[in-house]
Amino acid sequence: TYYYETYGIKLFGQKILTISRAVAESTGIAWQNIDNTYAFVVIRFGIVFLIVMMIAYFILGKYLKCHKNLVGAIYVIVICVVGITENFLLNAGMNFSIFMIAEMIASKKYWG
Repeated sequence: TYYYETYGIKLFGQKILTISRAVAESTGIAWQNIDNTYAFVVIRFGIVFLIVMMIAYFILGKYLKCHKNLVGAIYVIVICVVGITENFLLNAGMNFSIFMIAEMIASKKYWG
């Protein structure tokens, strides 16, 4: 609620101030972060980026279905659900579906 009220939602996003837990503990400043990936994306990067991200995940789902990759599909579903409570969907080190999207985009077989 704090971030929605303070920054609002913009079409192309904006710079926001977040305080990591480590910085908060070492300086005494109150910890400020957004734990929901989708809320973070819409506030920080904007509505346009959120829509592009959602379309990419939707197309990835179709791609995985087309290639009968059940394990990949389950992984993507789980990671998208976890994105509701954690803010790491944009971190490639913790979210391998970013690489799956890159592979899908690079795949000439899928696109024709």
